[in-house]
Amino acid sequence: MAALDSRLDEYVKALEREDIPAKEKECDFIISTCQDSLVRQHVALKLYYHYIQSKVMGEEAVAVHLTDTWFAPGKISMGNDVDLLNAKIYADFNRSSLLGRQAPQVSLLDSLGTVCDVFGSEKGGFPLTSRNHRVVFFYDIHCARCALESAGLKRLLSKSPIPLEFYAVYIGDDREGWLSYAGSSLDIHPSAEGAPVRTFHFWDPEFHSNFQRKWGVLSSPKLFLVSPRGIIIGRGLGTEALASMLTDIASTSYLTYGSDASHALFERLLGDSPTAGNIDSVAAYASSRALSLRDTVGFKQFIGDMFYYMTSKRGTEYKKALGPFMEKHILSHPDIWSSADDSLKIVGLAEFEKALLDKTPPGSRIPREFRGKRKTNYLVFYTEGCNLCSETLSAAEEIRKWPRTGVTLVNVDELLAEKPSAAKDLFDTFDLSALPLVLETNRRGVVKDRYLSLPDLLPGRQK
Repeated sequence: MAALDSRLDEYVKALEREDIPAKEKECDFIISTCQDSLVRQHVALKLYYHYIQSKVMGEEAVAVHLTDTWFAPGKISMGNDVDLLNAKIYADFNRSSLLGRQAPQVSLLDSLGTVCDVFGSEKGGFPLTSRNHRVVFFYDIHCARCALESAGLKRLLSKSPIPLEFYAVYIGDDREGWLSYAGSSLDIHPSAEGAPVRTFHFWDPEFHSNFQRKWGVLSSPKLFLVSPRGIIIGRGLGTEALASMLTDIASTSYLTYGSDASHALFERLLGDSPTAGNIDSVAAYASSRALSLRDTVGFKQFIGDMFYYMTSKRGTEYKKALGPFMEKHILSHPDIWSSADDSLKIVGLAEFEKALLDKTPPGSRIPREFRGKRKTNYLVFYTEGCNLCSETLSAAEEIRKWPRTGVTLVNVDELLAEKPSAAKDLFDTFDLSALPLVLETNRRGVVKDRYLSLPDLLPGRQK
């Protein structure tokens, strides 16, 4: 077992640079490969205690996953009922406030006794989304560690590098003591060099909101950072860690993407005719290197530049690579793409591009009126006065001569002029954000490929 433990230590060390879903998947894989029940139990417990005790922020999510997947259902024994109960309690009190989760809604009281639905709705003036990041601090006025953290927070927030909303939540029931503490120890006054910080004080003396379970407040202090989109991007923080995160966010607010220099770089890296696999390899290598060094600024600059480059390119290989690229490096990292600037420049664009890619994917059927009758059919949407469209129409005339091959041409301008009522259905069904759009279908109207270039098919196609 000692030798096995040594190998497991190497294994989890190698996984550090991966994201949480990848770590969960790898743990499930290695546990499931153990044929002997005692070895399986040993491996599962070794992984569980590693992740529950990890100093890497967010890795406790893997421990919660192992409890829910292996221990709680009884697939693997924890050894005794007390340990299993503790594991279940830990999972129950932490799963709602893990990194990447939407900040749990809680109904708390302000100093006037008004109920405020924090993070849940517009009620009480605390919307789910905001222009600013939110710092959430759970504390007790009779806790020495809370007093130290409060002093550190007061110094940090008075010189915050970015605008913030500070939610200070008292977890006790001493109203007079709370008001005195809030007015002194947590009274934030931004200095001349600090950004604006709005402070809100709450409590829940009757524990009606269930904040302990929703936010994992089994002890105090507890410090979280929440993005403007309401996503938890920091948990289990100390003041120093929070300061580092705020500095990173401030530095990335000024990033710009898609420069001429970055475009030239990707032209050199990817060449004239990259495959989707080549594109994925470049992104995966750069992402892994940056995240292993905890260089979130470098990660965002490279991935953002590559994203802008990919969306500027035409061709089926770029489009095939774009969906997985956005999912792996943007949409699955709300903890990194967390600022309002990120939402505007990257996340919003990624969500828009994903919506376009979801239209007529390979394997779907196009509407009957656009289907051809040949074994292979090319559906071409074009517009007048477009050089690429003209080249595509010329190539279409050659492709019409091929055996068992048909071409259906759709003049988008003409269609919309003659049938304006069909415009919404047309744009809802097909990605017409850039013309020409060429799809390959079979005689049943099933999409085999899309975003094709008909001129590129001519030289190597067997006629």
